[in-house]
Amino acid sequence: MNTERNYLNYIKASLLSGVILVLLIRCSYAETYYVSPTGSAGWKESVNIETPCSPATAMKNAVAGDTVYFRGGQYDLYHDPNIHESYYWYRGILGPSSSGTVDNPITFAAYPGETPVMNSNGWQRALGNGDKNYIVFDGFVLKAHNGKGMGGLIITDHNIGGRVKGNIVRNCIFDGGTTIDTFTDNREGLRIEGTSYTLIRNCKFYNYRETNNNHNTSAIKTYGNDHLTIENTEIYNCSQGIFLKQDTDDSIIRYNYIHDCYNAFFTHVSTDANSISDRNQVYHNVIANNSGGFSVGYRDGTGDDWEIYNNIIYEGIGCSNGKGWKIWNNIIGGSLGAYGGNTLSECDHNLFVPDNNYIARLHIYEKNDTTYKRMYSWQSSGELEGGGNPGTGSLVSEPKFINYSGKMNQLNDFQLAANSPCRGAGRRGENMGADITKVGYKGSAGEASAD
Repeated sequence: MNTERNYLNYIKASLLSGVILVLLIRCSYAETYYVSPTGSAGWKESVNIETPCSPATAMKNAVAGDTVYFRGGQYDLYHDPNIHESYYWYRGILGPSSSGTVDNPITFAAYPGETPVMNSNGWQRALGNGDKNYIVFDGFVLKAHNGKGMGGLIITDHNIGGRVKGNIVRNCIFDGGTTIDTFTDNREGLRIEGTSYTLIRNCKFYNYRETNNNHNTSAIKTYGNDHLTIENTEIYNCSQGIFLKQDTDDSIIRYNYIHDCYNAFFTHVSTDANSISDRNQVYHNVIANNSGGFSVGYRDGTGDDWEIYNNIIYEGIGCSNGKGWKIWNNIIGGSLGAYGGNTLSECDHNLFVPDNNYIARLHIYEKNDTTYKRMYSWQSSGELEGGGNPGTGSLVSEPKFINYSGKMNQLNDFQLAANSPCRGAGRRGENMGADITKVGYKGSAGEASAD
């Protein structure tokens, strides 16, 4: 668990030492508790695995440092009929009453070897952080209406303002259901809004779909976040995979496998100064067999200083209205488009698969784009910020993947063959493309995290 320990240590410095002392005293009596679908014991009795409590009892009573194990089985969750459903739009049906601390989060986890299935009836979100800090959700399956509707979870500060810190969602499976949605308003499996240092790790998402693949239906959607990390997810059969909708800065998207979606990765930036998305890093992802690959743009705002490197992006890269972009060591199955005045500060050591209409399309500082169909034209174009030439070390070639399945539809298919031109052809003699050994979902609900 070194990755998560280092992650929490990184954000520890933002807390005042006096606050830490008070909270550590509070959690000095932290315990382990047990929950089951039919549990009815009191909170004190639920320290015994033979006398579990209900989920609602656990959420009401857990405090910093507590670990609450959910036994296997289906948990049928219903809204309070005395509260209008709109109350739950930014909440889960279940959510904690207390926050954890950076050293002592509250952990709600699958009991080892068992799978708790959280089945919401009504609005899709079974679980939420309840506007609290340092909450961990580990090993749950999220579904709705017995698999017909979109299961969901929300991490947010929406109901209190500010930004909640240090929440973690790991080892969870998100089931979008068998029903294809007809709404064009926001629908998603995991909504992350108003947070700092949220970690999403080793989760699987599927079947989040809208009839016309509207961009508002997505596996993961974000608003107003900083220092978010999304890693080791697998996302498939969704209208949108990862949708950074507004104002997501200084974040990391890595080691994800996104396939068989309408759009894999989408960000739109608007004219609202609070809705731009800057300084994000996207690396070691495999994005393949989607209708659309990687796109940042859509509105008239800006997204500056992105770094895109060591990815396999088979549907191409599109970016709009930003500056300071750095793109290197990628295998690009489609083309590179930097539209509407987007500028690149670095672009080198990328492999472009041949037989596309063009390699790159942009024109520095201008709205009228130029299309570059040949590598030598791209490499002498002067299209980098300051007038430098892009394309150093770049190739137009087949990448020569292993393709174990013969269909290029499995993650292992994207390993580089021994004679691949991508081997050693990246910056500093690195391989181009993603390190497949680090990519993707590493285990089912209830299993240990991948380190």
